Amino acid sequence: MGSELVNIQGGALSKLPDFLKDVQGHDGAENISKKDLILPRLAVCQGGNPQRKRANPLYIEGLEEGQFFNNVTNEIYGSKIQFIPLVKTGSRIFFRDLKEGGGIICRSFNGIDGGTIAPTCDACHNSKWGTKGETPQCTEFMNYPAIVIGEYPHLAVSSWKSTSLKPARVWLTRIDMLVEKWNKPLFSWVSEVQLNPDKNEFGEFYVPTFTVKRWATDKEFAYAQSLYNELKGKTIVVDDEHEESTENIPF
Repeated sequence: MGSELVNIQGGALSKLPDFLKDVQGHDGAENISKKDLILPRLAVCQGGNPQRKRANPLYIEGLEEGQFFNNVTNEIYGSKIQFIPLVKTGSRIFFRDLKEGGGIICRSFNGIDGGTIAPTCDACHNSKWGTKGETPQCTEFMNYPAIVIGEYPHLAVSSWKSTSLKPARVWLTRIDMLVEKWNKPLFSWVSEVQLNPDKNEFGEFYVPTFTVKRWATDKEFAYAQSLYNELKGKTIVVDDEHEESTENIPF
């Protein structure tokens, strides 16, 4: 994955200035807490993404269709990425139609409850498939806070919806079988996801193929375990509000 990394904030922040090499400490950041921050998401660039439109403030220079990118740092990862999943979470968002102004009508951070329309997501009619196969009005997300493997391993969320849910669930089933077989934590293995082109009546788009690649190294496992302990029992908020602009793209 490291060889596919295209840029970090345009490349301007990828090298430490000489005058700062001997400076240590977090001065000025004392009052920043985790509740002030959002968890970056590994997003997929499709044709309709605002990050591809030069006039949009979310535009990322150099980003191409079929590539992963970080929606907070603007890092471009390429079409393939290796990661260590830490925990599986879910979420749901009911977007207002863009023709009606867009925005979020209802949201559940755990995909179970917490919305404003019904006591639980399962009880809400907006989460149901139509009698003729119409997709639910509420978008379901399967989220995996994960360590992105590369030159600088870091935390981000692998988040999947729509047609990508099936391959994500197949991969999760394989991982769960390994967990049961070896009686080891979810973050004992490194997985890989590759984006592949596909098309249907909506047009061309990219779908993921997941592979379990190898056991994590001792350092990777220790890092994963420390992050898991920080996240355990907490509500994980994924930065997915801009998904309304791509809600009709089947990924």
